[in-house]
Formats: sequence, structure tokens, C-alpha cells
Amino acid sequence: MSQSHRLPGLDLVRVLAVYFIILSHSGLELFRGVGVPFLLALSGFLITQTLIREYKGTNNLDLKRFWRSRFLRIAPAYYAFIALAYTLDVIILGERWESNLLIFTLFHSVNYYNALFGHGSGMVAHLWTLSTMEQFYLVYPVFIYLAFKIRKPIPIILLIIALCMFWRFLIFSELINIEHKTSWLYNALDTRLDSLLIGSLAAFYIQKLPYNKLTAPVYIWPLLLVVSVYASNSMQDIPELRYTIGYSLEGILAVVSMLSIMKISEYRIFNFVNGHLITSLAKISYPMYLYHPIGLGVGFKFFDNYLFSLTAGSITTLILAFLSYKVIEKPFMIYRARITMREKI
Repeated sequence: MSQSHRLPGLDLVRVLAVYFIILSHSGLELFRGVGVPFLLALSGFLITQTLIREYKGTNNLDLKRFWRSRFLRIAPAYYAFIALAYTLDVIILGERWESNLLIFTLFHSVNYYNALFGHGSGMVAHLWTLSTMEQFYLVYPVFIYLAFKIRKPIPIILLIIALCMFWRFLIFSELINIEHKTSWLYNALDTRLDSLLIGSLAAFYIQKLPYNKLTAPVYIWPLLLVVSVYASNSMQDIPELRYTIGYSLEGILAVVSMLSIMKISEYRIFNFVNGHLITSLAKISYPMYLYHPIGLGVGFKFFDNYLFSLTAGSITTLILAFLSYKVIEKPFMIYRARITMREKI
């Protein structure tokens, strides 16, 4: 098994990436602006590791298999959640969905719905992050395959990050006129691509400088984690920074946080984070992300105390995520594994 399979603390990173978003959506200001960059950078990192591994082993990328695998991993739970959200919102609670919201949601484009019509607060508004990642999964493998072929993946990624920052500057300064400027900057793939690509860069550099060679005094990693979280949170109040180069900086800070958590997990006192509990939570981190608005809604409906509400909301989210994993996702995972095995025969 390669090094990339053995990175310690990676399951904890997966769980925290989602739970930072849950904490932010629960109203905890400390994690405002931390969860989304963390999740985007982590996604870019993990996908790039997978593609590097395949290309090194075969000198090729099976794009059809990659896209099929992503679809079977994401779509079943996604559409089940949409069905439940629509039932709760429209049929039970009597809320009205704009007709185009349902269309955008069904086609994994909530990010561009929010960008075009303003970032809402409904039960599916949070799916913009997932939409951004799915669109990235669609185009990135083609791009990275071509970059591999010309042996220039890192310079090309750096160029696209620079272009993304320049594009945001044009929109923010209104040299490009977009009606919902802030919503577009926050939601659209073309303005958030750099956060994903910075995670991709981290994957390439870990190949060049192996993870086990990243060493520092024991106090450095907790310090870096605190500083990176604080800095990412602080940028939310400086729009001139956030909407120009800020998302790139958030991506860098997210990678620093991610590596810090992984290094902290190596401390003997934190050995448990590589154990069964965290591994099990990592398996349901995706449905946790999907269902947390419903879970938090339940928690805050029945309790006035914030801590009680957050606890009840988290427990409800975990229950819904576990059911989604067992009833919906796991059968499709088995089906996906069978297809892969047949192709190898």
C-alpha cells in the first residue's frame, strides 16, 4: 500500500471538514469561513492523490471509470436527500420552491442557482459546496490528464490559480458586471476553483516531499492549526481581501490546518483518532454534510439552549447519516466494487 493510503489522521480530517461546516451553520462564529475552504481543499487533495496514483501505475487515466465511480458514490444519497428535503419543505411545511431551484438541484448546479439568484437559506442551499466539487470532478480529470501528458501539472495549476484570482478581481471591482456579485464570487466554480486546486498542489508536493519528512517541534503543529483557523475566520470581515485573493489564502490555510491535524494525530495522546470510532464517522461524513440542515433544524426547534440544540442537532444528523449510509449508499458501494472487479478479470 502506498504512502498516500497510510496518511495518519486523514479520517479525522474528513470528519472535521464536515463538522466545521455544521458548527458554522449552527451559528458558532469561531468556525465561520473555516469549513468550506477546508472541505474544498481536502477534496482537491484526495482526488489528486487518486489520479496521481493511477497515472503512476498505468501511465493513463480511465476517465469513464472515474466519473462512474464518482456518480455512484455521490448520486444515490444526493437524490434521496433531495426527495426528503422537498417533501419536508414543500409538502409538509408548505414552503415554496422556485421551479428553477428544483431544476438546478436535480442537475447538481445549486452553486450557480445561488450565484444567479442570490444565496438562499433553504434546506438545499448548502448543496452549493457539493455542486462545486462535482463540477470540479467533471472537468479536473481531463485537465490533469493533459497536464500529465505535457509533464507540467504544477505550473499549469499555478497559472489557473492566478487566473482565478484575476477573474475574481474583475468581478469584485465591477469591471465585469454581474447582478449578484457577492453571491457569484462566493458560490460559482469559476471563482472558487483555486481552493480546490490548492488542495491539488498539496497532493503533488507531498509526492515530491514525502509526508513523513514534514517534521517540526511538537508545539508547532497545534500553533499552526490555531493560527490558520483564526486567520481564515478573520478574513471574513475584509471583503476587499476575501473576494480577491482571499479564497486562495483560505485554501492555503486549509491545507496548513489539514496537515497540522494529521501531524497532531501522530501524538501518542491522540492515537485514538486513527481508531474505529473516527473511521466509522469518516464513512458517514458525506451524508452528515447532506442532512445537517435537517438535523440542526430539529435540534434548534426543540431546545432554546444553544448547547442542547447543537447536541440534539448533531445526534439527529448522525442518525440520519447512518441510515443513509446503511440503506442507500452501502448497496451502491457494493455494486460499484463488483463492477470494478469484473473489469479487472
